[in-house]
Amino acid sequence: WPQLSDDLVSNFVSLWFPTQLPVFIVGLLVYFAIRDFTGRLSLTALRILLLASIACMLVLALHPLPIRQFGITSFTAYGLCFGTLAFCLSQGAGAWLVNAPVRYLGKISFSAYLWHFAVLGTIGYSFHGFTPLQHMTDGRGPLLFLQIFAYVIVTTSILSSITYRLIERPM
Repeated sequence: WPQLSDDLVSNFVSLWFPTQLPVFIVGLLVYFAIRDFTGRLSLTALRILLLASIACMLVLALHPLPIRQFGITSFTAYGLCFGTLAFCLSQGAGAWLVNAPVRYLGKISFSAYLWHFAVLGTIGYSFHGFTPLQHMTDGRGPLLFLQIFAYVIVTTSILSSITYRLIERPM
């Protein structure tokens, strides 16, 4: 359909179910790994896996072209990293990551899931026309990434807290 913009087609392709399916599969694999492999890895091995997953997420976030990594989409790569992180946390590694603010984010996570797309959509307005890949190669990318990350976390948390209290809890 030539009348559709490239941005619209790109958004559709990146958000439609077949593109997201590998992440759901990772979630299922993590469930079975937690069920079937609990207690089989040493705490040291779990801590190494945890740190490796966090390092991989940072590499993915700061890479100049996060469209494809190692032959897989960035969605799948992030899914594998978060799946590894979830498995390690479920086995007791990284107790320092599980604290009151993180538990609160878990409590409002459904609202955050709904809000974060809208918040991500405001980045261009909030950062004066900035697009995520625009500055990754000029040295300003990591600083802008941190600013945007903070903006998304704070804004999503505020909006999610409101909808959690006014909609989710009463229901």
